[in-house]
Amino acid sequence: MLRNETLSSAPVAPETEAEAYAFLEQLRWGNDGPTECPHCGSEKGAWYLKPKDPEGRKSKGGSAARSQRRVWKCSENSCRRQFSALTNTVLQATKMPVRAWVGTIFDLCDDPSGVSARDIAARWDVTEKSAWAMLNRIQDALTQSNVDGAFLDLTTPLWFEVSAELQALIDQQKRDQGDAEIQAASAKKKADGEASERIERDVQ
Repeated sequence: MLRNETLSSAPVAPETEAEAYAFLEQLRWGNDGPTECPHCGSEKGAWYLKPKDPEGRKSKGGSAARSQRRVWKCSENSCRRQFSALTNTVLQATKMPVRAWVGTIFDLCDDPSGVSARDIAARWDVTEKSAWAMLNRIQDALTQSNVDGAFLDLTTPLWFEVSAELQALIDQQKRDQGDAEIQAASAKKKADGEASERIERDVQ
């Protein structure tokens, strides 16, 4: 669970991905960095893996673009796994910019009832669908049993750690989305086939 820190001391929304990661590290681990591995639970600490290229790390998938994600490595000999401030949180494996996540949280703190997916999309350069997903995932995190009824504002601690129930919900949403996309593709293929048959009959 993230440290009991608030956004009252947070900077203006970070300008880069690296700053967004650093901000979340500060919230989660404080000034001393990670003291416990989120994978194995070892308390031997971890060290920061400084990128060889000042422009950032190689992006996954073979892209030429550089990633500014900040990565740590467990000091436990039997583990040595890498992790970031996003590991075991609702932000883990996100494909959206971390800067957009942090910025969205800042926006919600400024106006919890008046931020729309359209506003978020325009402000943080994401699609409206992505903005809607971010807003809903943040809301899901705030309605977990350990923070039920929490109100996100400048004096509210940020809770991001994924409970088993929330992770199951996220996984199910991904499966449902995949099923919906398959069904839509199947329906389109069927419709295209029927249209082709009608055209062929008309020609005949």
